[in-house]
Amino acid sequence: TYHSPSFSSHYKRSTGQVNDPTVQAVHRIDKLHEQLCDCFDFMLSFETDLAEQVEEPLIRAIIRYHYLLGYSWEKTTREMLGLSFSDAAKQRIYRYFANKEGGERND
Repeated sequence: TYHSPSFSSHYKRSTGQVNDPTVQAVHRIDKLHEQLCDCFDFMLSFETDLAEQVEEPLIRAIIRYHYLLGYSWEKTTREMLGLSFSDAAKQRIYRYFANKEGGERND
């Protein structure tokens, strides 16, 4: 996991005051940076698990675009399949998992 240098210790030493707005801002930035690193770790872990469990690259890409990147089904379909039919990517996902499980999905 990548961690950039922390600036909070520098500002605490230089001002010596916890109520200093700069110290507070840097502290909030440090917290946000930590949360961002956690998100990246989750995404990398998810990508690894996805690659191990889903053999088809197109299905992995559809899952990535819709569930990880937050694209709508319509935008995912446009990006991945070049189609304007909004449910095409969603239908591919459902068919893939229905076939994988050996059953049918009733939606």
